[in-house]
Amino acid sequence: MDKGGESLELKFKLKNFKGTPMHKHLIKTLEVDSNENDIIEVANLIGENHDWNNNFTKRVIELLESGFTISYLYINSKIVSVIVWIDMKSTIFSRLDYISTHKEHRKNGYASMLINYTLETCKRKKMNTFF
Repeated sequence: MDKGGESLELKFKLKNFKGTPMHKHLIKTLEVDSNENDIIEVANLIGENHDWNNNFTKRVIELLESGFTISYLYINSKIVSVIVWIDMKSTIFSRLDYISTHKEHRKNGYASMLINYTLETCKRKKMNTFF
């Protein structure tokens, strides 16, 4: 849970999801072989916001190797928001695990932008539900 934040359960039915206009060119997807600085910056953002104890970078690499998708919003040469989710391949749904936005960049709609981007991706993959 985010320090001072709230825990929230979401369920999206993707059948009628229409999406919203967004700046997709600002969203990138992290890979195991991505730039090391990007991996570290993403890992620190998630780890610090979700009270991971240590080994943030190792944990992010393990998520990627386990099939999780990690997308991030890159603005003014800085990663400002991150979303971590997984396509539950043997099912018809996907699951959100983490979403984090730097404190100084909150209330700008960045997390919403990443959620919408992820919902559009899931809908293209014919997923029915996103938890």
